[in-house]
Amino acid sequence: MMKSFKRVKLTAGALMLGLLFLVQGCQTHSAQSSSTKAHSVGASSAHFNTSSTSLLKIEKEYVSGSMASGEFRYRLYVKALETVGNVRVEERLPEGVQFVKSNPRATQKGEKIYIPLGNMGEGEEKIVDLVYLADFEGEFSVCSIVSGDPMVCAPLIAGLPQLKITKEGPETAELGDLVEWTMIVKNVGSATATAVRFEDMLPTGFKATSPQSYDLGDLKPGQGKKITVQAEAMRVGDYTNKAKAMLESGQMAEAFAAISIMEPRVSIQKTGPDQAYVFTPAGYSIAVYNEGETTLRDLVIKDYVPDYSDVVDSGGGSVRADSITWHLDALAPGQQKTFNVRLTGNRPGVTTNTAMVMVGDKLQEEAHIDTRWIVAPGIQTSLIDSGDPIRVGETTVYTAEILNQGDFKALTVKARISFSDELSIVGIQSDAKGTVVGNSIEFKELTIEPGKSVIVKIKAKGAHSGVGVAIMEVSADFLPKVNVNQESTTIY
Repeated sequence: MMKSFKRVKLTAGALMLGLLFLVQGCQTHSAQSSSTKAHSVGASSAHFNTSSTSLLKIEKEYVSGSMASGEFRYRLYVKALETVGNVRVEERLPEGVQFVKSNPRATQKGEKIYIPLGNMGEGEEKIVDLVYLADFEGEFSVCSIVSGDPMVCAPLIAGLPQLKITKEGPETAELGDLVEWTMIVKNVGSATATAVRFEDMLPTGFKATSPQSYDLGDLKPGQGKKITVQAEAMRVGDYTNKAKAMLESGQMAEAFAAISIMEPRVSIQKTGPDQAYVFTPAGYSIAVYNEGETTLRDLVIKDYVPDYSDVVDSGGGSVRADSITWHLDALAPGQQKTFNVRLTGNRPGVTTNTAMVMVGDKLQEEAHIDTRWIVAPGIQTSLIDSGDPIRVGETTVYTAEILNQGDFKALTVKARISFSDELSIVGIQSDAKGTVVGNSIEFKELTIEPGKSVIVKIKAKGAHSGVGVAIMEVSADFLPKVNVNQESTTIY
């Protein structure tokens, strides 16, 4: 402990009080020394008395007062040169001097006055204002003893661990998706978190595909660890994924992440003719529609070209081998995309055209349409006489030919060949069976194979002079009207 004091001799007179500062210093530790300085000035000037040790520096200043029975005011400056504990001022009063008051407030025990200043840090300064009263004229020594205890401080930090979890993951996913959440468990407290354990509690709509709990060990303040959890979306619905981290003491932190599982749905429709003519282009439409609540991505649409068919217009698709292919990057919920193509059949029959949409490896839908390809029937007819003109009584031969111009289908027709009165039928030469009715020949049913023809030769004689006329009428179900050929022959 260190003690120092200043002794001031005061003379109380009618005009002024002369001051003589006598400073004494005391120490309880041998390693330190003190120095004391005294100053004496006129009554109108300030008066200082200074003392210092290695711990404290003290200055005492006369402020006012000169008359017996009057107040004398002083100011004491205490500065800590190092950290000092329990600093206090003790005022020793001689007989004839009374202590009036101080700031800070003092405690008086007999003749001793104590003013506690508490602990002071290095460089800190405190001021004490003192007021005395001289009872009578004379010289007095008023001593201020300032003492303090050397103090050594060491930090003592009492902390607490505190866990915090941040959780990140998708807000939506599709049925069957592999969903991943990323968590960071961090100690945001002021002490080490020991034996930290992490657990992720998957909701019922998911199937775990990775570990869900981990022992994280100890986490120092500010330290964090990253955890990744994966699960497969198994059921449509809205869910909340909860994660928690726990300490040995039971302290727990939680984090939540909401997610909606949606079912992607896609449909495809193909439209086109039920019947078309061979070699005539027929139009088809393929419509792809997103029926779900989530955007479909990376769609592949294929239109498979049937056998014996050819692509006339691919509708912007890529033609390879027996298919037309389109790619779509995305199709929003409720959105529809249509593709139009034109195909031809190169032989009669029924073809099945299949269109397919694929969304990754999760969705695949098909649409089918059957088209009957038919042959457009075509016939050619002719009627020619062999001689013209002829005399009455002479004959000429009329050759009638009906040709099936198609390549695939046999045609069935009806034919009637009639002659005017100037001509009369003499004979018939034909593989087809006909019936003579009056001056005409009727064929009720003629079947003609593709590329083949039926030929009928009829010998006719000139019966009267004039212009004889032969008429061939051919009818069939596929003909919108009767096909008529006419040949005239002059008879003289």
